[in-house]
Amino acid sequence: MNLGVIGCNTMGLMHCQMAENAGLKVVACGDISRDNARKAARKFGAEAVGDCVALCNRDDVDVVAVCTPTPTHTEYIQAAAGAGKHVFCEKPLGRTLETIDEALAAVERAGVKLYVGHVVRFFQEFEAMKARIDAGKIGNVGFVKTYRGGIFPGGKLGWFSDWNMSGGVTLDTIVHDMDWLRYVFGDPERIFAQNLKRVFSERIDYALVTMRMKCGTICNIVGTWAHPSGFRVKVDICGERGMVTFDSSEAPVSAQLRLGAGSGPSTIVPASPVLVSPYQLEWEDFAGWLAGTRKPRVTPEDGRWAVAMVLAGTKTATASSLWDYEHTGDPLPEVGWLNIILDGRGIPRALVETAAVDVIPFDEVPESHAFAEGEGDRSLSHWRKVHERYWRDHSEAPKGFEPSMPVVCEQLRLLYVSMR
Repeated sequence: MNLGVIGCNTMGLMHCQMAENAGLKVVACGDISRDNARKAARKFGAEAVGDCVALCNRDDVDVVAVCTPTPTHTEYIQAAAGAGKHVFCEKPLGRTLETIDEALAAVERAGVKLYVGHVVRFFQEFEAMKARIDAGKIGNVGFVKTYRGGIFPGGKLGWFSDWNMSGGVTLDTIVHDMDWLRYVFGDPERIFAQNLKRVFSERIDYALVTMRMKCGTICNIVGTWAHPSGFRVKVDICGERGMVTFDSSEAPVSAQLRLGAGSGPSTIVPASPVLVSPYQLEWEDFAGWLAGTRKPRVTPEDGRWAVAMVLAGTKTATASSLWDYEHTGDPLPEVGWLNIILDGRGIPRALVETAAVDVIPFDEVPESHAFAEGEGDRSLSHWRKVHERYWRDHSEAPKGFEPSMPVVCEQLRLLYVSMR
Protein backbone atom coordinates (compact mmCIF):
# COMPACT_ATOMS: atom_id res chain seq x y z
CA MET A 1 0.00 0.00 0.00
CA ASN A 2 1.15 3.56 -0.68
CA LEU A 3 1.67 6.06 2.13
CA GLY A 4 1.39 9.83 2.24
CA VAL A 5 2.85 11.47 5.34
CA ILE A 6 1.72 14.83 6.73
CA GLY A 7 4.38 16.43 8.92
CA CYS A 8 7.99 15.81 7.95
CA ASN A 9 9.99 16.66 11.05
CA THR A 10 11.61 14.07 13.31
CA MET A 11 8.54 11.93 13.99
CA GLY A 12 7.34 12.09 10.41
CA LEU A 13 10.71 10.95 9.04
CA MET A 14 10.87 8.13 11.57
CA HIS A 15 7.36 6.93 10.72
CA CYS A 16 8.19 6.98 7.00
CA GLN A 17 11.11 4.66 7.63
CA MET A 18 9.19 2.36 9.95
CA ALA A 19 6.25 2.16 7.53
CA GLU A 20 8.57 1.21 4.68
CA ASN A 21 10.20 -1.42 6.90
CA ALA A 22 6.69 -2.80 7.47
CA GLY A 23 6.06 -3.05 3.72
CA LEU A 24 4.39 0.25 2.79
CA LYS A 25 5.72 2.59 0.09
CA VAL A 26 6.09 6.32 0.80
CA VAL A 27 4.87 8.22 -2.27
CA ALA A 28 4.06 11.72 -0.95
CA CYS A 29 5.52 13.92 1.80
CA GLY A 30 3.51 16.93 2.93
CA ASP A 31 4.46 19.73 5.29
CA ILE A 32 3.63 23.41 5.70
CA SER A 33 7.39 23.90 5.29
CA ARG A 34 8.25 23.10 1.68
CA ASP A 35 11.88 22.59 2.72
CA ASN A 36 10.87 19.86 5.17
CA ALA A 37 8.67 18.24 2.54
CA ARG A 38 11.46 18.31 -0.07
CA LYS A 39 14.03 16.82 2.31
CA ALA A 40 11.70 13.97 3.25
CA ALA A 41 10.72 13.38 -0.36
CA ARG A 42 14.37 13.14 -1.44
CA LYS A 43 15.11 10.67 1.34
CA PHE A 44 12.27 8.32 0.42
CA GLY A 45 12.03 8.87 -3.33
CA ALA A 46 8.61 10.47 -2.98
CA GLU A 47 6.94 13.68 -4.16
CA ALA A 48 6.98 16.82 -2.00
CA VAL A 49 3.56 18.36 -1.38
CA GLY A 50 2.82 21.77 0.12
CA ASP A 51 -0.95 21.36 0.45
CA CYS A 52 -1.48 18.68 3.09
CA VAL A 53 -5.23 18.40 2.50
CA ALA A 54 -4.57 17.93 -1.23
CA LEU A 55 -2.19 15.09 -0.32
CA CYS A 56 -5.17 13.23 1.16
CA ASN A 57 -6.99 13.40 -2.17
CA ARG A 58 -4.20 11.91 -4.28
CA ASP A 59 -5.16 8.77 -6.20
CA ASP A 60 -1.81 7.14 -5.45
CA VAL A 61 -2.18 7.43 -1.66
CA ASP A 62 -3.89 4.59 0.22
CA VAL A 63 -2.85 5.48 3.78
CA VAL A 64 -2.17 8.87 5.40
CA ALA A 65 0.18 9.23 8.37
CA VAL A 66 -0.55 12.30 10.52
CA CYS A 67 2.62 13.44 12.32
CA THR A 68 1.82 17.10 12.97
CA PRO A 69 1.29 19.16 16.16
CA THR A 70 -1.50 17.77 18.34
CA PRO A 71 -4.28 20.33 17.64
CA THR A 72 -4.11 19.61 13.89
CA HIS A 73 -4.51 15.83 14.17
CA THR A 74 -8.28 15.64 13.94
CA GLU A 75 -8.43 18.10 11.03
CA TYR A 76 -6.19 15.88 8.92
CA ILE A 77 -7.91 12.68 10.06
CA GLN A 78 -11.19 14.09 8.78
CA ALA A 79 -9.61 15.18 5.50
CA ALA A 80 -8.07 11.75 4.95
CA ALA A 81 -11.22 9.87 5.92
CA GLY A 82 -13.28 12.11 3.68
CA ALA A 83 -11.02 11.08 0.80
CA GLY A 84 -11.47 7.40 1.66
CA LYS A 85 -7.97 6.90 3.05
CA HIS A 86 -6.91 4.81 6.03
CA VAL A 87 -5.11 6.83 8.71
CA PHE A 88 -2.20 6.39 11.09
CA CYS A 89 -2.14 9.18 13.69
CA GLU A 90 0.64 9.93 16.15
CA LYS A 91 -0.54 10.12 19.74
CA PRO A 92 -2.41 11.84 21.21
CA LEU A 93 -5.42 11.45 18.97
CA GLY A 94 -6.43 15.10 19.49
CA ARG A 95 -6.50 18.04 21.88
CA THR A 96 -10.21 17.91 22.83
CA LEU A 97 -12.84 15.20 23.01
CA GLU A 98 -15.19 17.27 20.86
CA THR A 99 -12.80 17.32 17.89
CA ILE A 100 -11.89 13.67 18.47
CA ASP A 101 -15.55 12.67 18.32
CA GLU A 102 -15.94 14.57 15.06
CA ALA A 103 -12.93 12.74 13.61
CA LEU A 104 -14.15 9.33 14.78
CA ALA A 105 -17.55 10.02 13.24
CA ALA A 106 -15.86 10.88 9.93
CA VAL A 107 -13.85 7.65 10.06
CA GLU A 108 -16.97 5.63 10.76
CA ARG A 109 -18.91 7.28 7.93
CA ALA A 110 -16.10 6.62 5.48
CA GLY A 111 -15.60 3.01 6.56
CA VAL A 112 -11.84 3.45 6.80
CA LYS A 113 -9.40 2.31 9.49
CA LEU A 114 -7.76 4.62 12.03
CA TYR A 115 -4.70 3.56 14.03
CA VAL A 116 -3.25 5.61 16.92
CA GLY A 117 0.47 5.50 17.71
CA HIS A 118 0.49 4.42 21.36
CA VAL A 119 3.87 2.81 20.87
CA VAL A 120 4.64 1.93 24.51
CA ARG A 121 2.37 -1.08 24.05
CA PHE A 122 5.07 -2.40 21.70
CA PHE A 123 8.17 -1.74 23.80
CA GLN A 124 9.67 -5.11 24.67
CA GLU A 125 10.34 -4.08 28.27
CA PHE A 126 6.69 -3.23 28.78
CA GLU A 127 5.58 -6.39 27.01
CA ALA A 128 7.76 -8.39 29.42
CA MET A 129 6.17 -6.70 32.44
CA LYS A 130 2.65 -7.25 31.11
CA ALA A 131 3.41 -10.92 30.43
CA ARG A 132 4.52 -11.46 34.05
CA ILE A 133 1.43 -9.72 35.39
CA ASP A 134 -0.91 -11.64 33.08
CA ALA A 135 0.76 -14.92 34.11
CA GLY A 136 0.14 -14.13 37.79
CA LYS A 137 3.84 -14.19 38.69
CA ILE A 138 3.36 -11.54 41.41
CA GLY A 139 -0.28 -12.21 42.22
CA ASN A 140 -2.90 -9.49 42.34
CA VAL A 141 -1.38 -6.05 41.76
CA GLY A 142 -2.20 -3.45 44.38
CA PHE A 143 0.01 -0.49 43.43
CA VAL A 144 1.92 0.80 40.41
CA LYS A 145 4.31 3.75 40.26
CA THR A 146 5.68 5.09 36.98
CA TYR A 147 8.07 7.91 36.16
CA ARG A 148 8.72 9.32 32.69
CA GLY A 149 11.08 12.27 32.38
CA GLY A 150 13.01 14.06 29.70
CA ILE A 151 14.37 17.45 28.76
CA PHE A 152 12.09 19.98 27.12
CA PRO A 153 11.09 18.56 23.70
CA GLY A 154 12.53 20.10 20.60
CA GLY A 155 15.37 21.87 22.39
CA LYS A 156 13.76 25.30 21.89
CA LEU A 157 10.50 27.05 22.65
CA GLY A 158 7.80 26.18 20.15
CA TRP A 159 4.35 24.65 20.11
CA PHE A 160 5.22 22.32 22.99
CA SER A 161 5.49 25.31 25.32
CA ASP A 162 1.98 26.44 24.39
CA TRP A 163 -0.22 24.46 26.78
CA ASN A 164 -3.27 25.20 24.62
CA MET A 165 -1.62 23.28 21.79
CA SER A 166 0.39 20.50 23.43
CA GLY A 167 -1.51 19.88 26.65
CA GLY A 168 1.81 19.93 28.46
CA VAL A 169 3.73 16.95 29.76
CA THR A 170 0.51 15.16 30.74
CA LEU A 171 -1.07 14.92 27.29
CA ASP A 172 2.19 14.71 25.37
CA THR A 173 4.29 12.39 27.52
CA ILE A 174 2.68 10.51 30.39
CA VAL A 175 -0.38 9.80 28.27
CA HIS A 176 1.86 6.88 27.22
CA ASP A 177 1.81 5.46 30.74
CA MET A 178 -1.88 6.13 31.28
CA ASP A 179 -2.67 4.26 28.07
CA TRP A 180 -0.39 1.33 28.97
CA LEU A 181 -1.85 1.03 32.48
CA ARG A 182 -5.37 0.87 31.06
CA TYR A 183 -4.10 -1.72 28.53
CA VAL A 184 -2.82 -3.88 31.40
CA PHE A 185 -5.33 -3.29 34.21
CA GLY A 186 -8.54 -2.23 32.45
CA ASP A 187 -10.58 0.95 32.72
CA PRO A 188 -10.02 3.55 35.46
CA GLU A 189 -12.62 4.36 38.08
CA ARG A 190 -11.26 7.66 39.40
CA ILE A 191 -8.56 10.02 38.15
CA PHE A 192 -6.82 12.96 39.79
CA ALA A 193 -4.19 15.09 38.05
CA GLN A 194 -2.06 18.03 39.11
CA ASN A 195 0.75 19.80 37.36
CA LEU A 196 3.29 22.52 38.10
CA LYS A 197 3.97 24.67 35.06
CA ARG A 198 6.14 27.71 34.39
CA VAL A 199 7.11 28.23 38.00
CA PHE A 200 10.78 28.44 37.14
CA SER A 201 10.74 28.85 33.37
CA GLU A 202 8.69 28.08 30.27
CA ARG A 203 10.64 24.87 29.82
CA ILE A 204 9.61 23.21 33.08
CA ASP A 205 6.48 21.15 33.50
CA TYR A 206 5.81 18.54 36.17
CA ALA A 207 2.71 16.39 36.44
CA LEU A 208 1.32 13.89 38.91
CA VAL A 209 -1.64 11.65 38.07
CA THR A 210 -3.32 9.15 40.38
CA MET A 211 -5.71 6.60 38.93
CA ARG A 212 -7.79 4.03 40.73
CA MET A 213 -8.65 1.25 38.33
CA LYS A 214 -11.93 -0.65 38.47
CA CYS A 215 -9.96 -3.79 39.35
CA GLY A 216 -8.75 -2.05 42.52
CA THR A 217 -5.17 -1.26 41.47
CA ILE A 218 -3.89 2.22 42.41
CA CYS A 219 -1.56 3.84 39.85
CA ASN A 220 0.71 6.80 40.60
CA ILE A 221 2.12 8.42 37.45
CA VAL A 222 4.81 11.12 37.45
CA GLY A 223 6.07 12.99 34.40
CA THR A 224 8.37 15.92 33.79
CA TRP A 225 10.03 17.96 31.09
CA ALA A 226 12.70 18.97 33.59
CA HIS A 227 14.76 15.78 33.80
CA PRO A 228 18.45 16.79 34.11
CA SER A 229 19.52 15.14 30.86
CA GLY A 230 18.41 12.55 28.38
CA PHE A 231 15.34 10.47 29.03
CA ARG A 232 14.43 8.12 31.88
CA VAL A 233 11.56 5.73 32.54
CA LYS A 234 10.99 3.87 35.81
CA VAL A 235 8.22 1.43 36.70
CA ASP A 236 7.48 -0.34 40.01
CA ILE A 237 4.61 -2.82 40.01
CA CYS A 238 3.74 -4.17 43.45
CA GLY A 239 1.82 -7.43 43.78
CA GLU A 240 0.83 -9.61 46.68
CA ARG A 241 3.71 -12.04 45.97
CA GLY A 242 6.42 -9.70 44.70
CA MET A 243 7.35 -6.82 42.43
CA VAL A 244 8.13 -6.22 38.80
CA THR A 245 10.46 -3.26 38.29
CA PHE A 246 12.03 -1.54 35.33
CA ASP A 247 14.55 1.30 35.12
CA SER A 248 15.70 2.45 31.69
CA SER A 249 18.92 3.86 33.16
CA GLU A 250 19.93 0.43 34.45
CA ALA A 251 18.46 -2.17 32.15
CA PRO A 252 17.18 -0.71 28.89
CA VAL A 253 15.90 -4.02 27.50
CA SER A 254 14.75 -5.98 30.54
CA ALA A 255 12.22 -6.01 33.32
CA GLN A 256 13.20 -7.21 36.77
CA LEU A 257 11.08 -9.49 38.92
CA ARG A 258 11.72 -8.94 42.62
CA LEU A 259 10.32 -11.81 44.64
CA GLY A 260 8.92 -11.42 48.14
CA ALA A 261 10.96 -11.68 51.33
CA GLY A 262 12.54 -15.07 51.90
CA SER A 263 12.13 -16.22 48.33
CA GLY A 264 15.71 -15.77 47.24
CA PRO A 265 17.57 -13.14 45.24
CA SER A 266 15.96 -11.03 42.57
CA THR A 267 15.89 -12.60 39.15
CA ILE A 268 16.02 -10.92 35.76
CA VAL A 269 13.03 -11.45 33.52
CA PRO A 270 14.48 -11.25 30.00
CA ALA A 271 12.75 -9.20 27.38
CA SER A 272 13.35 -9.58 23.69
CA PRO A 273 16.47 -7.71 22.56
CA VAL A 274 15.60 -4.53 20.71
CA LEU A 275 16.39 -5.90 17.27
CA VAL A 276 13.18 -4.43 15.84
CA SER A 277 12.05 -0.92 16.69
CA PRO A 278 8.77 -0.72 18.63
CA TYR A 279 7.71 1.88 16.06
CA GLN A 280 8.19 -0.70 13.31
CA LEU A 281 6.21 -3.23 15.34
CA GLU A 282 3.25 -0.86 15.58
CA TRP A 283 3.39 -0.27 11.82
CA GLU A 284 3.47 -4.03 11.25
CA ASP A 285 0.43 -4.30 13.52
CA PHE A 286 -1.37 -1.63 11.48
CA ALA A 287 -0.33 -3.23 8.18
CA GLY A 288 -1.65 -6.58 9.39
CA TRP A 289 -4.97 -4.95 10.30
CA LEU A 290 -5.16 -3.33 6.85
CA ALA A 291 -4.46 -6.71 5.24
CA GLY A 292 -7.11 -8.39 7.38
CA THR A 293 -4.64 -10.81 8.99
CA ARG A 294 -4.85 -9.54 12.58
CA LYS A 295 -6.81 -7.40 14.99
CA PRO A 296 -5.14 -4.11 15.97
CA ARG A 297 -3.44 -3.82 19.32
CA VAL A 298 -4.52 -0.15 19.46
CA THR A 299 -8.04 0.88 18.43
CA PRO A 300 -9.50 4.35 17.77
CA GLU A 301 -11.42 3.94 21.03
CA ASP A 302 -8.12 3.38 22.86
CA GLY A 303 -6.86 6.66 21.44
CA ARG A 304 -9.96 8.48 22.66
CA TRP A 305 -9.70 6.82 26.05
CA ALA A 306 -6.13 8.06 26.49
CA VAL A 307 -7.11 11.69 25.92
CA ALA A 308 -10.26 11.30 28.02
CA MET A 309 -8.20 10.05 30.96
CA VAL A 310 -5.88 13.05 30.76
CA LEU A 311 -8.72 15.56 30.50
CA ALA A 312 -10.79 13.86 33.19
CA GLY A 313 -7.98 14.39 35.65
CA THR A 314 -7.40 18.04 34.78
CA LYS A 315 -10.93 19.46 35.07
CA THR A 316 -12.06 19.46 38.69
CA ALA A 317 -14.07 22.69 38.74
CA THR A 318 -16.58 24.73 36.77
CA ALA A 319 -18.13 28.21 36.91
CA SER A 320 -21.55 29.70 36.11
CA SER A 321 -23.20 33.10 36.28
CA LEU A 322 -25.40 33.61 39.36
CA TRP A 323 -27.40 36.08 37.28
CA ASP A 324 -28.19 33.31 34.79
CA TYR A 325 -29.51 31.10 37.59
CA GLU A 326 -31.67 33.94 38.90
CA HIS A 327 -32.98 34.77 35.42
CA THR A 328 -33.96 31.19 34.54
CA GLY A 329 -35.13 30.21 38.01
CA ASP A 330 -32.91 27.13 38.05
CA PRO A 331 -31.75 25.99 41.50
CA LEU A 332 -28.14 26.60 42.50
CA PRO A 333 -25.93 23.50 42.66
CA GLU A 334 -25.52 21.93 46.07
CA VAL A 335 -22.81 19.82 47.65
CA GLY A 336 -23.50 16.17 46.92
CA TRP A 337 -25.31 16.72 43.63
CA LEU A 338 -24.50 14.19 40.90
CA ASN A 339 -24.21 15.24 37.27
CA ILE A 340 -23.93 13.15 34.11
CA ILE A 341 -21.48 14.61 31.58
CA LEU A 342 -22.32 14.10 27.89
CA ASP A 343 -19.90 14.16 24.97
CA GLY A 344 -20.40 16.08 21.73
CA ARG A 345 -22.73 13.36 20.45
CA GLY A 346 -24.94 13.43 23.55
CA ILE A 347 -23.57 10.13 24.89
CA PRO A 348 -23.07 9.88 28.70
CA ARG A 349 -19.33 9.75 29.44
CA ALA A 350 -18.79 10.64 33.10
CA LEU A 351 -20.46 11.02 36.48
CA VAL A 352 -19.26 13.86 38.70
CA GLU A 353 -20.21 14.94 42.21
CA THR A 354 -20.36 18.54 43.40
CA ALA A 355 -17.86 18.74 46.27
CA ALA A 356 -18.06 22.47 47.11
CA VAL A 357 -20.00 25.58 45.99
CA ASP A 358 -18.95 29.22 46.48
CA VAL A 359 -20.32 32.47 45.03
CA ILE A 360 -17.44 34.84 44.28
CA PRO A 361 -17.21 38.16 42.39
CA PHE A 362 -15.74 37.63 38.93
CA ASP A 363 -12.72 39.83 39.63
CA GLU A 364 -12.00 37.90 42.85
CA VAL A 365 -12.07 34.37 41.46
CA PRO A 366 -8.69 32.91 42.55
CA GLU A 367 -5.97 31.38 40.41
CA SER A 368 -6.59 28.03 42.06
CA HIS A 369 -10.10 27.86 40.63
CA ALA A 370 -8.96 28.82 37.13
CA PHE A 371 -6.30 26.11 37.32
CA ALA A 372 -8.84 23.53 38.49
CA GLU A 373 -11.10 24.25 35.51
CA GLY A 374 -8.29 22.88 33.35
CA GLU A 375 -8.93 25.02 30.27
CA GLY A 376 -6.38 26.60 27.96
CA ASP A 377 -3.08 27.15 29.75
CA ARG A 378 -4.96 26.99 33.10
CA SER A 379 -3.97 30.55 33.97
CA LEU A 380 -6.27 33.09 35.64
CA SER A 381 -5.81 35.51 32.73
CA HIS A 382 -6.99 32.87 30.25
CA TRP A 383 -9.96 31.98 32.47
CA ARG A 384 -11.03 35.64 32.74
CA LYS A 385 -10.69 36.22 29.01
CA VAL A 386 -12.80 33.25 27.86
CA HIS A 387 -15.45 33.62 30.56
CA GLU A 388 -15.91 37.34 29.98
CA ARG A 389 -16.32 36.70 26.26
CA TYR A 390 -18.78 33.89 26.88
CA TRP A 391 -20.99 35.84 29.29
CA ARG A 392 -20.94 38.94 27.09
CA ASP A 393 -22.06 36.88 24.07
CA HIS A 394 -24.18 34.09 25.55
CA SER A 395 -25.46 35.05 29.00
CA GLU A 396 -29.16 34.30 29.49
CA ALA A 397 -29.52 37.23 31.89
CA PRO A 398 -29.96 40.78 30.48
CA LYS A 399 -27.12 42.00 32.69
CA GLY A 400 -24.65 39.93 30.69
CA PHE A 401 -21.21 40.64 32.11
CA GLU A 402 -19.71 42.98 34.69
CA PRO A 403 -16.29 42.76 36.35
CA SER A 404 -17.89 42.37 39.77
CA MET A 405 -20.66 39.98 38.70
CA PRO A 406 -21.32 37.05 41.06
CA VAL A 407 -19.90 33.74 39.82
CA VAL A 408 -20.97 30.32 41.09
CA CYS A 409 -17.75 28.33 41.48
CA GLU A 410 -18.15 24.56 41.84
CA GLN A 411 -15.50 22.05 42.87
CA LEU A 412 -16.09 18.67 41.24
CA ARG A 413 -15.16 15.11 42.10
CA LEU A 414 -15.00 12.54 39.28
CA LEU A 415 -16.82 9.38 40.31
CA TYR A 416 -16.98 7.46 37.05
CA VAL A 417 -15.79 7.79 33.47
CA SER A 418 -16.92 5.67 30.54
CA MET A 419 -15.92 5.28 26.91
CA ARG A 420 -18.46 2.64 25.97
